[in-house]
Amino acid sequence: VLYGITRLVRKQDRVSFILLSLFSGLFLASHNITSLVSTYILLSFSLAVILLNNNKIQNALRLLFSALLGLGLASFFLVPVLFENNLISVGLLTSGYFNFRAHFATLHQLFITQAWGYGASEFGPNDKLSFAVGIVQTLALTLAPAVLFFKKKSLEATKITFLFTFWILAVIGLFLTTNKSIGVWEILPITSFIQFPWRFLGVVAVCTSAVLATLLGILSLKVQKVLSVIIIFVLLILNIR
Repeated sequence: VLYGITRLVRKQDRVSFILLSLFSGLFLASHNITSLVSTYILLSFSLAVILLNNNKIQNALRLLFSALLGLGLASFFLVPVLFENNLISVGLLTSGYFNFRAHFATLHQLFITQAWGYGASEFGPNDKLSFAVGIVQTLALTLAPAVLFFKKKSLEATKITFLFTFWILAVIGLFLTTNKSIGVWEILPITSFIQFPWRFLGVVAVCTSAVLATLLGILSLKVQKVLSVIIIFVLLILNIR
């Protein structure tokens, strides 16, 4: 979907319009909760791409109409969610084990422990699966503000915008996985259907990848190639389990 947004704004052709509609429809029909969790990254990215290019109003309208067509393609999946809730026991989706208050991740789980498991999310910090952001990913998120501060005058607007956008979206995602954000969860009732706050780690994974790629894009092409190979190798070794 992110690729479709970028392509449509850059090329402004019929193929790009159809591709974004198709990608959006497939995405919306894949998993309701993932779609809900990802809304803020898609809207923020769309806004960033629109602001970076000319013909802002036309591009905004193209994206809007393409997204609406995507909604239409996924309507067989979305309409029942919106209008047939009264036919199921909705309360069971947000109570007991599925109460979001029981499934926040701790800072230790996010940044310190690299423990891996195949179990379920449990009450408290003794979960049987990994919530680790990743060592390389954490390093990228740590370096990004420094690069923005010291290199802001020499970087082109596109790189600055993307680096800042994806960095702030990753930080917001991480914040929403911890119990410090419980006030936000309680203010917005629809978030209770997300069930597990750590689902936002999916968004964090996408954002940290974009942050790392943008940081590499600042370097010379030769250094990019060498570092890319090294980073991929390190990622595989660190996650070999």
